[in-house]
Amino acid sequence: MADIFISYARADRSRIEKLAEALESHGLSVWWDRKIEGGAHFGKDIERELDASKIVVVAWSEASIESPWVLDEAASGRDNGKLVPLRFDENLPPLGFRQQQAVDLSGWKGAKGHAGLAGLIETLRNRVNMARGSSAEPAPVSVPARRAPGKIPMLVGGLAALLFIAAAGWWFMSGGIGSGSPGAEAAEIDRTKSVAILPFRDLSPGGDQQWFTDGLADEITSRLSRTPDIVVAPSSAAFAFRDSALSPMEIASELAVEHILSGSVRRTGEQMRVTVELVRQSDGELMWSEQFDRTTMDAIEVQENIAVDVARALETVMDPEALAQMADIGTNSVEAYEAYLKGTTQSTFNDTDPVTSYEYFQRAYTIDPGFTAAHLAAAQILIYRMSQGTFGWSGYEDALERDPLFLEEVRAALAGSEEGSWIHGHALALRDRYYLRFKDVETRLSELHRQYPNELNILEDLAMAQIANGNYDGAEQSILRRVQLNDGPTGWSITQLRRIGKAEEAVRQARMALEQGSDAFALDRAIGALAESGLEEEARQALERFDSIEPREDARLAVRFYFHCILGQDEDARRIVGQMSPEDAERWWIGSNDNRASQPFDRDSPPYVLLYWGYIPDFDTTGLPKTRAALDRAGIAHDQPSPGPGWCGIEA
Repeated sequence: MADIFISYARADRSRIEKLAEALESHGLSVWWDRKIEGGAHFGKDIERELDASKIVVVAWSEASIESPWVLDEAASGRDNGKLVPLRFDENLPPLGFRQQQAVDLSGWKGAKGHAGLAGLIETLRNRVNMARGSSAEPAPVSVPARRAPGKIPMLVGGLAALLFIAAAGWWFMSGGIGSGSPGAEAAEIDRTKSVAILPFRDLSPGGDQQWFTDGLADEITSRLSRTPDIVVAPSSAAFAFRDSALSPMEIASELAVEHILSGSVRRTGEQMRVTVELVRQSDGELMWSEQFDRTTMDAIEVQENIAVDVARALETVMDPEALAQMADIGTNSVEAYEAYLKGTTQSTFNDTDPVTSYEYFQRAYTIDPGFTAAHLAAAQILIYRMSQGTFGWSGYEDALERDPLFLEEVRAALAGSEEGSWIHGHALALRDRYYLRFKDVETRLSELHRQYPNELNILEDLAMAQIANGNYDGAEQSILRRVQLNDGPTGWSITQLRRIGKAEEAVRQARMALEQGSDAFALDRAIGALAESGLEEEARQALERFDSIEPREDARLAVRFYFHCILGQDEDARRIVGQMSPEDAERWWIGSNDNRASQPFDRDSPPYVLLYWGYIPDFDTTGLPKTRAALDRAGIAHDQPSPGPGWCGIEA
């Protein structure tokens, strides 16, 4: 049986023959009807191949949209979550089949370098690999029983502080606020309209406008991410190529996108020149370019124009009204807009206390009280700071003090936004999360995902809600969709897969992280996934790679401690601790099995200052009766006392 079943109309037979040949030349197994005619499509052989296939490719054309046989096969593929549509001409698919973006092969005559064909092959390969699951793994994965905890289990890792955010998942500092529930279509990613927005160069005489250039690029990224048919690389990935010696074509290849938007900004007094260009990776063609010579009072208009023009250049399906809504910043005040940009750049690209970001957001909506995006950003900061388990920035009294401020920000965001809008949906989800209403959070975020299928952070938020609700299969789909949009694993994805018991998928992504070898946090989490599954040699390879790219000695030592701890090599783990400074050793040795350190934060009503631990399935609520009661009322499972990923059982 073949992995891929092709459904087509006989009028398109010559192109299907070339398509099948192209797919098979890339190692894909294909079945298509070479001999059977007409009503024989109902034959047992056809049904058997259709049912056994992992993917149903439907070639829509003027002829196929009128074919009852193609409609039947397409319905089978859609209903079983296996449909991958493509189109040979400008005709729309029939009603009932327009929800999925079809790969554009109009005008294709068999050329192997066609961008649409390359995107189709990548999509099919990813879908086949997902359907095969663990069968493609080079080595079996065994998950040994966890070691019983000793007196002081420790949360460790060279980037353990980042793990706090990964565990929490729900705050906008990973690259913008918010982004939806993927179903079987999770692998359906067409990269022919993909783009990365590189950090704009600051050409200002004083060289002091980086906050503006970074904020401009980040906001354009955020706006374009709200188009349903354009895949946008996250700012965190694109900004890693700041000052890179690589060409735009090479950067596009590294980020797995088809287009690169780059630019520069020169601000002198009240004058501003913004130059941007959009280049296609496959052939180096300049798709669009523009130079804006404006005053600084036109900054909002310039950003909106760039977002709309790039979307049009990529031939988005959005209508003009939807495009205008996508690009709308939400304020006409340039002063408020610039304060907002300073807040986002502080939180996204700088290692600063979030208080600074919060103050900028406050300034933004003080200038323009109707700037609802600033209220929402401020609420995200506050709920983050109300968590006792994040970097030690917050304390019990601080959380209580900020509780009413958070609710005020959410109310302002809701009052100032239209029902059904992006901001309104996020504010509702944020409020429901505050009250531990995770079923409602999952429902709201699922709806947001349907509206904005390519926003990465919605998928993180959704996965965390699904984890809280015990919907681990749904969480896995959300995580995998996020990985595909990101074109690779992250430390967050590996951590969450391990957390929900998806060890084989975690190992597969750990191996991908090791192969890519450039993301320190992903390697940190990969070490744990590989070691935890008994793959010590591969874990050592990941550890060596991590050492080679991580400049901080404290991080390298902590990850080595983590590695030895998981493998039960207690003496080696203690030896590593002996090499740490007392401050670092104390920083990585967090928590205790009787939760004495957390007891001052035990509450059964908002603000739940243990919120970020409360929805994690391996969070041990022993000794926290009020927290247990709150989680019980919310229907959140917390009766899994065995340590989660990153916990060790050696004694201090």
